[in-house]
Amino acid sequence: MNERTKDTVRPDPVIDRSGGINAAGRLTILAFGIVGLAVGFALIERQRAEPFVLGILGVLAVIGVVCMFAGAIGLIRFGGRGQSVDITRNFLDSMNEGVVITDPANRILYANRAYADLIGVTDAREVRAVDGVFAGHPSSAEAIHRITRKLREGVAAEEEVRMPAPLAGGDTTVGEARWYRVEARPLTPENGAKSLIAWAVADISSERARQETIFQELQHAIDYLDHAPAGFFSAEPDGRVVYINATLAEWLGMDIARFEAGSLTLADIVKGDNIALLTGILTERGHDRTDVIDLDLVKRDGRSLPVRLLHRVPVTADGAPGATRTIVLNRSPGEEISEASEALRASEVRFARFFNSAPIAIAAIDPDGFIGRRNAEFLKLFGGGGDDGGSKKRKLIDLVAESDRPMIAAALDSAKSGATDIPRIDASIVGEGERGARFYVNPVADGGDGEEAIIVNAIDITQQRVLEQQFAQSQKMETVGKLAGGIAHDFNNVLTAIIGFSDLLLANHRPSDPSFQDIMNIKQ
Repeated sequence: MNERTKDTVRPDPVIDRSGGINAAGRLTILAFGIVGLAVGFALIERQRAEPFVLGILGVLAVIGVVCMFAGAIGLIRFGGRGQSVDITRNFLDSMNEGVVITDPANRILYANRAYADLIGVTDAREVRAVDGVFAGHPSSAEAIHRITRKLREGVAAEEEVRMPAPLAGGDTTVGEARWYRVEARPLTPENGAKSLIAWAVADISSERARQETIFQELQHAIDYLDHAPAGFFSAEPDGRVVYINATLAEWLGMDIARFEAGSLTLADIVKGDNIALLTGILTERGHDRTDVIDLDLVKRDGRSLPVRLLHRVPVTADGAPGATRTIVLNRSPGEEISEASEALRASEVRFARFFNSAPIAIAAIDPDGFIGRRNAEFLKLFGGGGDDGGSKKRKLIDLVAESDRPMIAAALDSAKSGATDIPRIDASIVGEGERGARFYVNPVADGGDGEEAIIVNAIDITQQRVLEQQFAQSQKMETVGKLAGGIAHDFNNVLTAIIGFSDLLLANHRPSDPSFQDIMNIKQ
């Protein structure tokens, strides 16, 4: 039995005053009492002892009957409470955390072996209550004071305490600190007595060390990202910038130390209408791909910063777009390493500026009619048209009304065959309201690269259509007015002749003449 391992033997508690007299002790006392009564009755006369014996037997019979009925209906359970107490003790004794139960006077009623090992004592007389163990250090004393104050209010409390050395002492390095978690909660006994206090003390130094290691690794990762040779930012779907690295902040002339998540929006750093290139993607559901976007950012002093964005919008569990992950490459002069690459960079920057700043919607169409690269004006005009909310692109004909799609399809087929004299097309745009656009379809002169075979320019003619309708309506009203005026003029001439002839007739008839009244009625 002495060779059993620690895992198979339950460690005995260092202090256990919670039970008082156990069931075996109470049974022994009851047995000795009955034997004493029997001896006492044997020493007195039978006639005098007989009433007492009968009375005691009657009382015991009544108690037995009551206990039998109480056990039958469940008011008394034999053996259940003792089993529950044993399970509770076994559980507390096997815990790795130190457990202490004290009465309202702070006297220890129970302390498991783990608590004694934690504070480094072996003798039960040396075991102190939790407040006494942590009373030697100012910071820990304040934490214990906060716990006891909450306990007086009947509320459980928890604190993490830093000690300059282990509670158990021993061979420790100078300056080695330990962290302990102290928990306390009031326990209300079933008999309605004053609440007991259950304390739990655990050494969490290793847990704290892991947290510190993770924090340091996270700090290193943030430092690597902040000082990367490329800029980086993340924005929510509503356009709020929640993160920006130090490199991009330096390019924009910002103080990274004063940046707060959400205090900056995309409209603050993206120049002009180019923001449609980002917001059009941010508002699309199910979008999950990386887009390459060339545009200009705005520095704090108002100057432009030409950049290339590697822009990705992750998808959440419900298919909605999440916060973006955007890498920013600086395309300012001097950022490239060779003259050839500098010339190429400069030409690409100029083209990106012309393309995205053009007041006309421009899009490249592949031979199958799918929309490829498009500028900011195209996104504004068609509301982010080009994607169906996923990685699959949309066709140009899907952006116009059903009745106008055959004309667009015929124009694209003509451009694909190399025709250059394709007439312009006025079509209605799909969406809310009656909007229209004028399309100019042209083939790429060199045949394109397979993805950009056709160039489509579009102009918003919604206002023009409204003006045309108003002008047509005014012309109709003017024509109706002229017609009404002509009719009125001709009718007035007829009336003048009728009135004149009536006057001549009246001049030749006297009032007493029977025809005089009829002529007056004609004149009137």
